[in-house]
Amino acid sequence: MPQNRFMVFIDGSNWYHGLRKIQVDSGWLDYRRVAKKLMHGREPQAIHYYVGKISSGRARIAAQNRFLKRLEAQGVRVSLGRIEKNRMDPTRNPMAQELIEILTSSEAVIPEAVREKLNRICQESIPYYVEKQTDVRLAVDLISKAHRNEYDVAYLLSADGDFVPAVTEARRLGKTVCAASASPGRQLTSAVDEFTLLRESWFDDPHLVMPERRGRIRS
Repeated sequence: MPQNRFMVFIDGSNWYHGLRKIQVDSGWLDYRRVAKKLMHGREPQAIHYYVGKISSGRARIAAQNRFLKRLEAQGVRVSLGRIEKNRMDPTRNPMAQELIEILTSSEAVIPEAVREKLNRICQESIPYYVEKQTDVRLAVDLISKAHRNEYDVAYLLSADGDFVPAVTEARRLGKTVCAASASPGRQLTSAVDEFTLLRESWFDDPHLVMPERRGRIRS
């Protein structure tokens, strides 16, 4: 059975954090060349990149806009979700709870002013950020494009086990689904046809980096 229509779906946040662990700068990769290397020289029909849009911090917004322009210049189709700021209840913060335990059980003499300050810190909620809509959009596209028979083989650049139901449905529709990441994805590995764990050496090819950054692949 011929399988000559390849499509790439990149889970931007998961991909970024996975490569960061092996000190590879994902912001300057030539994604068409990365896709062709994964697919053993075959040309991808389309590359889709899913990421939350940064909405605070002028420098961070500008950096993301420059990155998105580089993606678009490569012909990568960008789908933007949003990044939502939440606050963690201090009772759910493991570091705060550990500090409270130390303060209450320690026999060391701690100056009262310091103890009060540490107790106040333990009662504060801390901000954290959650991407919204990006994973859902990727999963919907993976399935809907399979239903419309727009690809034969999908390459998912992620290690996120949340994609298992979408992968299962795409395979049920007769599609081959492969995944690749610098992070191990136990659940995803068992769901896809093939999972490639990317090591540092995989990115040593200078042609995987855009010309402006060539020779400086490590972050």
